[in-house]
Amino acid sequence: MYFIATSPSVCSYVRSYLPHKYYEGEKYCNVSQKNGELVIQKDQEIKPRKGDVFVMHRITSRAHMELALKWQLLGATFIYDNDDTYLGVSKDSPFVDAVEHIEKSTYNHMAVMGADYVTETTNYLATEYANMREDKKAYVIPNMVDVDLYVPNFSKKEKKTRVLLTGSVLFAEQLHGFDKVLQYLLNNEHIQVVFFGETQIEKYEKLKQEKKISDDIWKSITATKKYIETGKIEVHETVNVQHYPEKLCELNCDISLVPREDNHFNRAKSNIKYLECSCAGMITIGQGFD
Repeated sequence: MYFIATSPSVCSYVRSYLPHKYYEGEKYCNVSQKNGELVIQKDQEIKPRKGDVFVMHRITSRAHMELALKWQLLGATFIYDNDDTYLGVSKDSPFVDAVEHIEKSTYNHMAVMGADYVTETTNYLATEYANMREDKKAYVIPNMVDVDLYVPNFSKKEKKTRVLLTGSVLFAEQLHGFDKVLQYLLNNEHIQVVFFGETQIEKYEKLKQEKKISDDIWKSITATKKYIETGKIEVHETVNVQHYPEKLCELNCDISLVPREDNHFNRAKSNIKYLECSCAGMITIGQGFD
């Protein structure tokens, strides 16, 4: 069994490295850790043969699509794995480049259609991919969390309730509909709001100069920036994969909030933040869509 990632991302760690770590059969993974950072091995070292199975996560380039087809023609079973949709991505996201997005969507579509099987993280995403395939072979493989790496800190010394927002929740297109709640939390003397991760403020400022984001989004960004500069929001920068569980526990937060704009992209998201924050001893309050 080959577990193949196409980039050294956190998603590759969750969808390739961890399954490989706990798979009990003969196995290979092109993802490793070096000084806490993820490293991708060279493609030449991967040589699936007839009868082998390879799980390739998130194909977004022609080179990896060609490799997958090559191994498939050699007789290996191709399982395509993805934990996201490329449909309905917010135009206000700092990561969306129109040309790049179209290219990635194209290879994602080719992989979904050409693989022997497709695996994904949620039933919602499985329905999307199954509808693209004539044989409907799309199966949910939930995300994993390495629970042994999380040691919750229950020795609470601070009187305030610590409320965490982390990950892509910090992006302005998620927070702009959460403004009133955030303001209420910040004005409550018994609550400390904690941001853990990248707020992407600099990227949003560039998008504003290029007139690529809405006035509502920009209003949220300027308000959030002010809260951070005045110290009302406690900010912790993102850390590498190796130190993430320790850092999440070290924050000693009580509640994790996961506000999400109701759209197709967010409905396809998994429960990974709930799993991680639960392992760190937090109660998670997530966005309900139905």
